[in-house]
Amino acid sequence: MQAGDPAQRLLILVEDDAAVLGSLSFALETEGFTVASFGSAEDLMRSSISVVDACLIVDQMLPGVSGLDLVEQLRTKNPTQKAILLVSLITPQIELRAKRNGLTIVEKPLLGSALVKAIRAA
Repeated sequence: MQAGDPAQRLLILVEDDAAVLGSLSFALETEGFTVASFGSAEDLMRSSISVVDACLIVDQMLPGVSGLDLVEQLRTKNPTQKAILLVSLITPQIELRAKRNGLTIVEKPLLGSALVKAIRAA
């Protein structure tokens, strides 16, 4: 990896499905990324991990705080927070809100290299 390589940036993955969380973490690590995984927005918020230089990959349908709500909360402290929203069903409301927040949406199921491309673009 060269200096400034996006693969050197920490990825923070928030996904409530343990099987998806584990397999996605593994897949991203095999791509050369460093991944910190959390099962809920609340788990991330309780952690001491710094999200400032990280790229968030957040499932929209989390128990409690939704993915969009989490990103909006974090952006009150860091307005330039990089984030990618994972969505199973894109509704016009989610699409509009994600666009307003400058989020990239990646549809589930994750096929091909769409997520890795979105991470590298972020």
